[in-house]
Amino acid sequence: MGYELTALIGRENLASVPLEYSNACVIPLRHNLQMIPLTIAFWNELGDRHDAGSPRRYEHIGAISISTCIVELAQQLSKQDYVAYVEAGFLGGIGSQQAIVWQEGKVILATTMYDFGAINQALRCFGVQANNPDILDEFMMVGLGRWRYTEHWPESRVAPQSRELLQLLMALAQAEKALRELNPGSSSYQLAEAHKKCIEQQLRDIRHRERK
Repeated sequence: MGYELTALIGRENLASVPLEYSNACVIPLRHNLQMIPLTIAFWNELGDRHDAGSPRRYEHIGAISISTCIVELAQQLSKQDYVAYVEAGFLGGIGSQQAIVWQEGKVILATTMYDFGAINQALRCFGVQANNPDILDEFMMVGLGRWRYTEHWPESRVAPQSRELLQLLMALAQAEKALRELNPGSSSYQLAEAHKKCIEQQLRDIRHRERK
């Protein structure tokens, strides 16, 4: 199975976009972030509005080729708060990610990675920070593994796997709290430690499953 995403990520500064573009859809993510998937319908509407029948214009930011209409929209929105353009494409665990972040109309990050990591860097600009990225990275923390394809995001805003992830995160927090409070030499501590390892393995399994 593959994974493909092209989107803008921000906060409340994205809320005005659907008022101007009927095909734009704001999707809530975790950590108070929001996302607008760059679906075919929205991309065409945006391009038609900006290019007015002329050939689509593109520019390079670092090693990333990006439509000028996306750049102009991101620059405008970033005057209020950070805005990120993220792009990912994977098949069988092989692929790449690209990310650009704007602040006050200026690019503060532009990175391409032929693996995972570019989107994580962009999310850190919003203050999202993974404590243990080998188990749960920023990409999973905000819920970007919820759907596998850009066109699927507007179809539903809640997915079963996101509820499973939230339950595991709550269980992990409880296990970590127990380990802080229990005597390391006690049998209860050993049980809590084993439970924590079990939860961490389940989180690794989810991460592996979402990125196949």
